[in-house]
Amino acid sequence: MWIADNWKDYEVIDTSSGEKLERWGDYILLRPDPQVIWNTPKKDYRWKKLNGHYHRSNKGGGQWDFFDLPEQWSINYKELTFNLKPFSFKHTGLFPEQATNWDWCSEKIKNALDLNLLPEYKGISGDNIARIELISELISNKAAKDKLIELKKGYYVFAPDTPDELINKNFSIETAIKFIDNFEKCLYEHKDNIEALRIIYNSEKKLITYTMLRDLQDKLLSYDRTYLPYNIWKNYARIDNNGNVSELNQKRNVNALTNLIQIVRYAFEKDNKLTSLYGLFNQRFNLYVGSNNHTLNEKQIEIMKKIAEYIVDEGAIDSKELNSFDTDLWRQGITVFGAPIFASEIQMLSKYIIGVAA
Repeated sequence: MWIADNWKDYEVIDTSSGEKLERWGDYILLRPDPQVIWNTPKKDYRWKKLNGHYHRSNKGGGQWDFFDLPEQWSINYKELTFNLKPFSFKHTGLFPEQATNWDWCSEKIKNALDLNLLPEYKGISGDNIARIELISELISNKAAKDKLIELKKGYYVFAPDTPDELINKNFSIETAIKFIDNFEKCLYEHKDNIEALRIIYNSEKKLITYTMLRDLQDKLLSYDRTYLPYNIWKNYARIDNNGNVSELNQKRNVNALTNLIQIVRYAFEKDNKLTSLYGLFNQRFNLYVGSNNHTLNEKQIEIMKKIAEYIVDEGAIDSKELNSFDTDLWRQGITVFGAPIFASEIQMLSKYIIGVAA
């Protein structure tokens, strides 16, 4: 067994009562862990100094509470830098135990370079076939290529709710106006070549999925690293004089990926108010439950409401994606609906929550 014991920016501080207390760089997170079956005393002072706490519901799913935690931050492992962000299904985007695999890969690559085992590089105009064959499986895998691009690009870290220390208030407003003007020009410039933008701009009756939203966020950040959803929302709020921009709840919806849908709809003047989907959640879920020719029992409603909580955070999902987010919830749905009906119900629910149902 290999142990990932070379970390400096990550540590498991303590475990008790089904939860794991962790340090990720300068921040302390508390997350559920089903392997923690003991109830030992919680003596470490950091149990009471949390920056983020993920609460698992007894019925499946859960939600974060945040305490002075930035939307994204970075930690290091040796020469590697990782950008972290809490997701609605409790993960941070990094699995520290994989450090042993990174070490193994790094050693293999370093040894190959030191011993000159790599095929000769023939220049930019050469065929370099021997080198290409070494990575053929990687470069032919779209998901792997997308991940490499994402890692290369990195993310701009923006700390929410940091008080602005400005000598002149008008300067702050003028800066926000300029920011929003540039942002909206960017949206219009790319409205035909980014799928989520095209769907919203053309009012297409098509679901905007988690994958589309991640693609939109990544591309916006590649154009300007300040184009984080929270930062965009904050600038819209700064120039709003008519009460059209709702405040984001710091403990619940500040990191929701679906905020991008609402921002783009507002920018394209599809909506005259900028409101998080959380504010529309109950109404839209009740519309789904009460839709024509649609009868659900209490257990089915309970399961679909948990799934709706994922959708309102991350965008439309399908049965396969739900299985990757929350296998227990996926199994419950398969059991009470049957696989084909369950897949259809998730699609219908997504339409209502995201707002494309007729």
